[in-house]
This record gives sequence, structure tokens and C-alpha cells, in this order.
Amino acid sequence: MPQANVLGVYGNPIDSRLCQLLLEQASFQVTTAANSGEVLAHLEDQAFDLLLVDVHIPNLDGFKLIDKALHLQPKIAVLVITGFGSVNTALQALQRGVAGLILKPFESGKQPVEAARKALLESRQNRDAARLQV
Repeated sequence: MPQANVLGVYGNPIDSRLCQLLLEQASFQVTTAANSGEVLAHLEDQAFDLLLVDVHIPNLDGFKLIDKALHLQPKIAVLVITGFGSVNTALQALQRGVAGLILKPFESGKQPVEAARKALLESRQNRDAARLQV
């Protein structure tokens, strides 16, 4: 049984395939998109638990895509992948409530899977805490 439904958009096809294989081996249901238009179409058609997005993707800045994704699915957890880690990138991610930042190249194949699990756990805990407050 899949752990979560993940939508990923990456800067290149190699990253896309690698992340898809790693997450599927960990029992995630993974849908990939080649560009921002495909991401938005998927988000309009189906609910996802996690968005895995590269900062540098075709057709739209990754952070603008995150803003649009959160508008369509406010409860989706978001992880940013980048090969250009900087303080500015981290700050932009934090301002959007992104659950984590994964730097390329990965230190190990476990890194995307562990980051996804952590982001999903935090997302569930935040939703549970919000329910308790109500």
C-alpha cells in the first residue's frame, strides 16, 4: 500500500527518474511532471500529499510554482530540491512554509526518501494540532 501520493517536477530527466525510482522503492505513489504546466494540471485533477519541486524548472520559477500549488492544494507538503543551495534559496523556501530543502547531488539514495517521510510526518502533525485547537 502506498505511503503517500507524491508529485515531482525536476530540472532534468535524470533527477526525475532517480527520485521516482527511490520513492517508489519506498512504497510512495509517484507522479512526475516535465514542467510547471503539467504540475498545475495534475494539482487541479488529483489530490497529492507531497510536492517535490526543483527550484529551476522549465516554464516557471520553482518558488512561483510553489505559491500556485499551495493556492490549489493548501494542505500539500512541499520539499524543494536544488543544486544551487544558498541562503537566499533557503529563506525563500522558509517564507513559503516549505518542509525541507534537499541539495543535489544527494549524499545518499536515502536522502529524498527520508526528507519525504519527515515532511509528510510534520504535515500530518500540523494538521492534527490544528484540529485539536478547533
